[in-house]
Amino acid sequence: MKERVEQMICTLLPDAVPGEDFEIVITAENHAEVIRWNERKLGSFPGLAKMREIFLNYAKKRKAKMPTFDDSDPMPYMAESPKEQVRRMIQLDKLPVVDVTTLGGATFIRKKH
Repeated sequence: MKERVEQMICTLLPDAVPGEDFEIVITAENHAEVIRWNERKLGSFPGLAKMREIFLNYAKKRKAKMPTFDDSDPMPYMAESPKEQVRRMIQLDKLPVVDVTTLGGATFIRKKH
């Protein structure tokens, strides 16, 4: 699992060097933990949960374009319980549908009716 977490971080931050810019350890509970993070080079540490969320979104899009891409979860223990997933789906159904357009670095959001 350590290698998969390092790979995830290097995918999101291509300049990051495992063992030099950050260090991952696996705890007794088989969970990944960052014990060293080079803020000068990588910026502030966003947390593994946030990085996992961003990586899974990226991996899903990459897999759609390249079917051989490994989109497996590097930290499956962080997956939500089925009850939380159902509650989240119900909440997403209540969100308004929007159209997002980006032009010249500006993002425009328009509600769809």
